[in-house]
Amino acid sequence: MALDIYGGAVKTICKNILSDYKNEDIEEAISDTFFKLWQNIDNFEQDKRYIKSSRFIS
Repeated sequence: MALDIYGGAVKTICKNILSDYKNEDIEEAISDTFFKLWQNIDNFEQDKRYIKSSRFIS
């Protein structure tokens, strides 16, 4: 579900930030982003579809 909602945005952000990197590095950054989300799933509010706090990014 998160991939469906945020996948396009995360991919665009990673591609823009990592434009000088190889595609495999960009794909790894995308995977790392969703892995971090999974590790912090308790901070995700399903009904509001956003991350509760900046603790997600650490």
